Amino acid sequence: MGNVAEEAASMLGGRIAIVTGAGGGLGRSHALQLARLGTKILVNDIGVALAKQVAREIELAGGEAIAFAASVRDEARIEDMVARAMDAGVVWLDCAGEVVPDYGFMPMERELAGGPGAELKAANS
Repeated sequence: MGNVAEEAASMLGGRIAIVTGAGGGLGRSHALQLARLGTKILVNDIGVALAKQVAREIELAGGEAIAFAASVRDEARIEDMVARAMDAGVVWLDCAGEVVPDYGFMPMERELAGGPGAELKAANS
């Protein structure tokens, strides 16, 4: 068995990953690691400043990234986001979630309905 990082880089290098919730926490960590493996990152976060900051971090480290501010609850914006990345072989990583009173952090388990990228399922890591 080969080096796991090398295997991951060979599978992901040159592809585009849409990482939701990438402005901080686990989403940011995943975006930075995927970028180190050669994946181009579409940094999604509800906060435009956070998305831009992480995209800039990736670029300063030699990677490629663009920021895309949108709530994962806004289907039209998410369809726009997916449309921007579809032509390059997309990997989807959903780190977005929501805090629900009395239940704490709850992952958002909703597939895109229709439009570009409908076949992509948000898989909460």
